[in-house]
Amino acid sequence: RGKNISYSTDTRCGHNNLGYRSVCDPKDKEACCKDNKCQDIPIKECTCPTCFDERSRIYPEFYKWTPHRINMRNNISGVDICNGLRRLNVSSMITIGDSLIRSLTESFWRRVYRGPVTHLLYNHSSKDLIRSCRPNARNWGFRTCWLRSYVQGCNGIKFFYYTVNGIKNVSKEVRPLKEKLRALKKEHPGHMLVMADVGLHTNLNTQMVSHYLEELLDVAKDLGDTHIIYMTPYIPGLHKSPAHEKQTKEKTLNFATFFRTFTKSMNISFLDANELVKNLISWDGTHYSNGLNAAMVDVISSYIIKDL
Repeated sequence: RGKNISYSTDTRCGHNNLGYRSVCDPKDKEACCKDNKCQDIPIKECTCPTCFDERSRIYPEFYKWTPHRINMRNNISGVDICNGLRRLNVSSMITIGDSLIRSLTESFWRRVYRGPVTHLLYNHSSKDLIRSCRPNARNWGFRTCWLRSYVQGCNGIKFFYYTVNGIKNVSKEVRPLKEKLRALKKEHPGHMLVMADVGLHTNLNTQMVSHYLEELLDVAKDLGDTHIIYMTPYIPGLHKSPAHEKQTKEKTLNFATFFRTFTKSMNISFLDANELVKNLISWDGTHYSNGLNAAMVDVISSYIIKDL
């Protein structure tokens, strides 16, 4: 996916502009943003705490991912992923969360499935939205369609996505999700994988997110043969607005450190992709492109097929 924001069109940069931080065009001579001004400074010298330089960042689509572990693989085929899921007796795989995990969900589904997506909208949804979100094998619908969506791939495995953004009342908001998980388990008995990334829309509130995961773990124990994977939010890119004071790089890394320990104590698998994203170009300061999603699919799938 390309950027949906522009570079600075004058010498000003680093300021909060239209919800994002403006940086200098990396192709220009004055590509270093220092002291809120685009300046002609070499990459090696554009390293101060308030300097922003996109020349040192890479697009994941044009980067060769080299896994550190010998048993990690790139470009794992859908056939291999499906074989791995069947070997684990997985009958359903549910992803829960915001736009970060929705993008990852789309990439994962495209790896194992080629048909249309069914979008389950609400009764109060507009007729125009319902009409525009009909199953479409080409583009799978706009992001507004992805409230609750599913496909059936790998010869019978149910893949389901459930939107969760901000959380105000944990117990109240987890209740309908619990009911959905119970219904899926009843329809598709077998091993259930649940992957969640709740956190960014709570402004990285560890207390609220840990409570949410505890509630989720309770229903997983009640269902039996259900495993939870928690994915921490990505660190912000250069374009992240300074207005998001509670979503800084430092706070994001502290959040990840907290949940690395928390999930281990709760027997929840933990996925932290911040080593992958630290040198990448983000197209809006929060989201990264399809190249990262493809790499994330390979990371997850490598664990699924590890014994094949």
